[in-house]
Amino acid sequence: MATTSGYDLEEFRKKLIHEAKTELELRGKELTAYVQQMVAAEAERLEREKARGREKEKEEADRRERERVREAERAREKEKEEADRVEREKVREAERIEREKKEEADRKVRIQVEQMRIEAGVSVPTEGNSNNSANIESHSSAAWMKKKIQPFAEDKDDIGDYLKRFEIKLAKFNVQEKEWSEILLDFVHGKALTICQNHDHSMQNSYQVLKKELLNAYGHNAATFRKKYYENTPSSQVDPQTTINSEKDFFTKWLAFENVENTYEGLKNFILIDNFINKCDPQLQSFVKERNPKVNCLS
Repeated sequence: MATTSGYDLEEFRKKLIHEAKTELELRGKELTAYVQQMVAAEAERLEREKARGREKEKEEADRRERERVREAERAREKEKEEADRVEREKVREAERIEREKKEEADRKVRIQVEQMRIEAGVSVPTEGNSNNSANIESHSSAAWMKKKIQPFAEDKDDIGDYLKRFEIKLAKFNVQEKEWSEILLDFVHGKALTICQNHDHSMQNSYQVLKKELLNAYGHNAATFRKKYYENTPSSQVDPQTTINSEKDFFTKWLAFENVENTYEGLKNFILIDNFINKCDPQLQSFVKERNPKVNCLS
């Protein structure tokens, strides 16, 4: 089957022969050479047109491919934006649910405290009625507390949060703090129970001392909260206010465990010393920490 270009060249050749004979009056070798020269030139022209056509087709194909790639990128970006939006919604929803759970837990605590007041009457001693209610307490207080206060679940409860709830219940019902450490014995088990059993409950500020021992045993200490404070970094998955609140909580607890003086100078000196120690090499850090520098040494 003859190609279009082949057909065109053949027609072109015939036309040249006719024109060369009639108009140019060429014959023999001159005619042949002339025709061959003109046919070659025409073939070259047609080939250039083909090349331009192929180039245009390639450019168009490249343009379509670039457009396809851009469209795919836009689609991926849109999918990512949608996925990020959905993830943010999930985080906000999880935070809302957690907040509602906490509010509900606090509400239940308040309700339980009120029920404790109503049901127990004078069964739990206060500063003003401890002598008059001694007999009632011995018969009803222990059973009443076990009914109203949930025991510490070591595998799922945070010791800090549990002790807060424990203190709220006893404080709102005016149970004297000097009794708290012994009362706590009935609500803990495992490592916490061992610590409570080995604790001297007759010492001054018994509960506060015991509380520090328990918090430290479960990783609630200055080193832990210092580490959490410095490692608490912003994330696209967490609301900025949540990160800020966590940082404030870690910082406050860290300072509390370090017994930092609650003044500008006390905080300034403490941060300066901590930064100094942090910049030292490990061996020098140990050397400085062993000497326990005071926060007022830079005043």
